[in-house]
Amino acid sequence: MTLQRQSISAETAPASGAAPVPAGTARNGLLLAGSLVLAAVMVLAEPATAAEHAAEKAGEKADEKTGAKSEAAKPLDLEGIREAIGRGEAKKALLRLRVMASQGNPDAQLLLGDLFMEGQGIYQNYSMAGNWYKKAAQAGNADSQFKLAGLYLKGLGVPLYIGRSRELLISAAQQGHARAIESLKNRGIEPPPMMVKEGEDSKDGKGK
Repeated sequence: MTLQRQSISAETAPASGAAPVPAGTARNGLLLAGSLVLAAVMVLAEPATAAEHAAEKAGEKADEKTGAKSEAAKPLDLEGIREAIGRGEAKKALLRLRVMASQGNPDAQLLLGDLFMEGQGIYQNYSMAGNWYKKAAQAGNADSQFKLAGLYLKGLGVPLYIGRSRELLISAAQQGHARAIESLKNRGIEPPPMMVKEGEDSKDGKGK
């Protein structure tokens, strides 16, 4: 028994000349190992977190598109939009109006131009007013052509361009726009004959 114990002690005892491992070094080793494990867990968790953020953003964009489509699907009520803006509900009304205007609705473009001209519900901006009037005028909207002609005549939000102003008035007058016809007469220009499309009656063209 004595020989056996001595043998075991000899095996477990540190070799002669080998320095004993300090207790503090062992603790530092454990702390280092724990830090490495925590860092590995964080690295593995980061891709999942990034994926979650990406999914959230995609969901928000989808909700925005859905909301825009639902607004665009509703019939355009210009007076209703004006009334909503007058009641202080400009944000929702303008969202709906912008969607319709961006989709090429000339009546929506005209109204949006009016709102920028008047500074109603949004900041007054003659340049933006001219931009939306141009879009509607290119689609043949007589009111927009008449109002854009006024901007070109004064150089308000657009370059001063009297020749372009006259062209727009003539185009509006051909559609029977009463104020465009009157404006041409005041300039000493003979209004052109009204254009009547086949199967359609001419418009009375009473602008605002």
